[in-house]
Amino acid sequence: MNRLSVLPNVLSMLRIILTPLFLVALFQGGWYLVLSLVIFTIAALTDTFDGYYARRYEAYTFWGAFLDPIADKILIGATLCAFAVLDLVSWWVVLVIVIRDTLVTLLRLQKIAHGGMLQTSMLAKFKTTAQFVSIYFFFICLIAQWLQAPVLWYEVSVMLACICLYIVAVLTLYSGLDYVWK
Repeated sequence: MNRLSVLPNVLSMLRIILTPLFLVALFQGGWYLVLSLVIFTIAALTDTFDGYYARRYEAYTFWGAFLDPIADKILIGATLCAFAVLDLVSWWVVLVIVIRDTLVTLLRLQKIAHGGMLQTSMLAKFKTTAQFVSIYFFFICLIAQWLQAPVLWYEVSVMLACICLYIVAVLTLYSGLDYVWK
């Protein structure tokens, strides 16, 4: 492994480490919501930067190909579970996403065990982006509620967040089936 391939793996590990810190801040409420948003944003940016860096410098490793999607699944799954605990997200949507992600991870492990790699599809990348967008809408909901913003602001942000998340659920199912078909 060359030195260039270490940074993307470090960023993926950082995303995993930031997840519990983000959750602790999220459940504290108040000003900690802003801190949780900042921590989540830093974690989300590590996802963008590690992928960019790996492509730019051809810093690919089997470990990185496995770790990056796992780090995404940990961050997004934990976030959606937290939002379900806070009654912002329906548990059935969280289960659809977590079950699909678990199955894709098992497929990825099987491919790695047989010396191959399971490339992340463009549809799955779009799904991940849509998940991040819906999560930011849910942050708007929480912050609007904390700031006691006008009810319309809260209701519109909840509606947009839910629409995004339902789109994510459909993309999740479709991309999961796409992996199985391939």
